[in-house]
Amino acid sequence: MAEELASRIVRKDWVKKAAGDFQTYKATGADRIYPTMLQKGWEKILTDYIGIGKRSFTLGYTPRTWFKVRCVFTPKPGKEDYSNPGLID
Repeated sequence: MAEELASRIVRKDWVKKAAGDFQTYKATGADRIYPTMLQKGWEKILTDYIGIGKRSFTLGYTPRTWFKVRCVFTPKPGKEDYSNPGLID
């Protein structure tokens, strides 16, 4: 049952669409992979990437490294207060 659900959720067309929506030269994650690398290399990695996503979902396990993030605030001209990042008003 979990495998069937994983197959409906982790689909090639959705994964390609999500990667295509990344801004090309945004900062890398802990893996040092730029979004453009994923976008241009899909044909070589897509099958493995989908397999990893499905197994992660089916097993209910997310590798710890996927939770590592680094947040960098970029100062904006004219903004003096950064206590509200603009996500919630």
